[in-house]
Amino acid sequence: MPVNLQHTPTINSTDLRINFMNAGAIVATLDAGDANALSIVFDSIRLNNPGHQPVIRMQNPNVPLAVHPGEIAYVSMAGGQVLLQHARWGGHEQTITF
Repeated sequence: MPVNLQHTPTINSTDLRINFMNAGAIVATLDAGDANALSIVFDSIRLNNPGHQPVIRMQNPNVPLAVHPGEIAYVSMAGGQVLLQHARWGGHEQTITF
């Protein structure tokens, strides 16, 4: 099930290039440390580490989620997982795991 970012400022806080993918096609890319307002639907994330094979991570659990306008999102890594965390400024943070 897809994640829907609706004009959401999104920050890649990893040291990897991140491709957001939907049904196997790249719909957006953020380089390490980049930020951009994204309006995309995606179901997986591809991690690109120079000199290594790309790794694709699927959303877990696989449920439809919307990140609404006015929220901020950032991609990070913890414990071998890719996390997309989002919240309104000063609000409760939610995490989507890949």
